[in-house]
Amino acid sequence: MKAVPKVDANGLYIEDVIQDDTFSGIVPFYTDPTDTESSVVSYLIGTAVPSGLYQPKWDLDNEQWVEGLTQAEIDGLKELSNSQPTTNLTQMQQELTNTQLALADTFEQLATSQQETTNLQLAVADLYEQLTSVTSAQGGGK
Repeated sequence: MKAVPKVDANGLYIEDVIQDDTFSGIVPFYTDPTDTESSVVSYLIGTAVPSGLYQPKWDLDNEQWVEGLTQAEIDGLKELSNSQPTTNLTQMQQELTNTQLALADTFEQLATSQQETTNLQLAVADLYEQLTSVTSAQGGGK
């Protein structure tokens, strides 16, 4: 068994389908399988798609694979693929920096809160000590 390219009526690649190893040539598929005079909807092509094509297209007249996109379309894809990752990377780096700054700010607030809690605990301990000494001086609070 082998993968064989399937193309639409215009020759544009659709997908690979599994066929017997001996498959070769070009086999049309019609809108009405019992009537070969009906419209062709797709073809199976016995020649593998070569690498390097952005949009593989089977040239039905010359029986060969060609590029289905124009040079302008290919250039647009290349430009998009070159600029988009940089944009995404830049955006992700900025988000990471913002997250790191927010995390640092949160840690700073936590440290401040911990210091304030420690100061309050010391103040309460000091007040407790003062209250205990006043109570002791008055004769044990009796």
